[in-house]
Amino acid sequence: GGAASPELTLGGVGGRDARGEVRYGQLPHEAVCVENLTPWLRLLPCRDHRGLAALLAGEAGRAAVFRAHYHSLGLELTQDPDGGATLVQTLQMVLPPREGARGGGWSLHEVLPGRLEGRCEVAAHSHVYVELEGSLLRAGLNGSRGAGVDADAAVENGAYAVMPSPSAVLEDARGGAHGAAPDRILLDYPVPHEYRRDGQAAAMDVTFAPRGGLAGNDGAWAPPAGPPMRASLTARRGRASPFGDSTLEIRMYRATQRPASLPPPAGAVDGSEREAATTKALLAPVPYCLLQVVPSWARVLVHTLRARVDGRDLSWREAFPSHSVRAATSSHPATLELCGALPAGASAVEVRVEVEAALGHVDEYLPDAARGRDLPAAVLTLTAPPANRSSGNGAAGWRVASALPASDTHKRPLLRRLHATGRAERVYSDALLLDQPQPDFSMPYNVILATGTLQSMLIGSIMALLLRRPGDQPGTNGSSGGLLRRLLSRFTGFSKEKAE
Repeated sequence: GGAASPELTLGGVGGRDARGEVRYGQLPHEAVCVENLTPWLRLLPCRDHRGLAALLAGEAGRAAVFRAHYHSLGLELTQDPDGGATLVQTLQMVLPPREGARGGGWSLHEVLPGRLEGRCEVAAHSHVYVELEGSLLRAGLNGSRGAGVDADAAVENGAYAVMPSPSAVLEDARGGAHGAAPDRILLDYPVPHEYRRDGQAAAMDVTFAPRGGLAGNDGAWAPPAGPPMRASLTARRGRASPFGDSTLEIRMYRATQRPASLPPPAGAVDGSEREAATTKALLAPVPYCLLQVVPSWARVLVHTLRARVDGRDLSWREAFPSHSVRAATSSHPATLELCGALPAGASAVEVRVEVEAALGHVDEYLPDAARGRDLPAAVLTLTAPPANRSSGNGAAGWRVASALPASDTHKRPLLRRLHATGRAERVYSDALLLDQPQPDFSMPYNVILATGTLQSMLIGSIMALLLRRPGDQPGTNGSSGGLLRRLLSRFTGFSKEKAE
């Protein structure tokens, strides 16, 4: 239980967060009869009645969250210099594709069935952003990388159409100068105080419709490769190992090659240069930091920590020059922070450590104790390339490609978070389910049953003696005294008939 205090990972590779101490907690699995979405919504000023959270209102909205392949609720509390505090609430979801959709078509109402009728009354502004990859835009323009981004082409082209038209189109300033294609674009949809269509109150909606080869799913466009590394978390248990003992194996491996259907990177003119760029990316060293939190119910045996690079054994202190290993306490979990770099040309790094699931107190077990206990996912933090601070007319790392006051972007904290300087990528592995030794839960039941039976017999006999009338004779007409005597004779082997 409790939250960890990482020193190396969540504040960036090799450094602490500039805002102060970071506390990190993760709940990989909600316990039985526990639901955290409703308390999270109650922290919002309008809850799920108004604003963006209205998309989660009702039974259908809740079902959309729990039907997602992955969802994460987050709270970030930061203390301001003036003594106040800022609370940032985040909800991340990986939603399944819509049934029958071709080429990834979707609409906001389909993925989140709630009604977005306007922003919360206390909100200064609310925005819905649709992020599109730059390679998708180039596919719609037949690979053209002309001067900058045309706002109309970013909304409707040969590959897709987005409806309705946004109020602004922003391009990532890290894509280079204005003549180069951006890595991504944002379509900005401000949420008014009350959304109206044709003079009538209505629900706000955004639709993405694929076209041409993208709608036919014929390989006209493929999604980007993503982060350069992945992570997986597994557990192994030997045949002779005691119940509850496992070996954790965290494998960090280089991502697969960039799909050939993607347009070549900027500056490449033919397949050979594209292949050279791909080979260079695969052979480059990748710095990273690994964070693994182990709850206090499982003891980490640090002396068993091992590291392997492409199957070659290596001292873990040599593989991770910067590291922090903290043992578990009654209020904090054990923390493993291992920072290093995937060597040039290497493909995978493996970390192995043995854990021992301890036998806890009977009150510490969950109602579904036979299911096992969940181990939080491993967090792999990767450094990001330095931001390219071009002299665009936008702010916070975004250039405005359509009519929008540049100063307005300074007022949007989400844009700053999407384009933070030195922003690091985080890759999560799957959570893990481990066995935990269990006490014999039937023993308390058996003890309670036997104790209750004896107490009822004793109290019944005492009450029969205290409430007997003067004319009643014990042992006649099946009275309680006779029943007690017969029961005692069964245990002692003594009967009145044999004594006579």
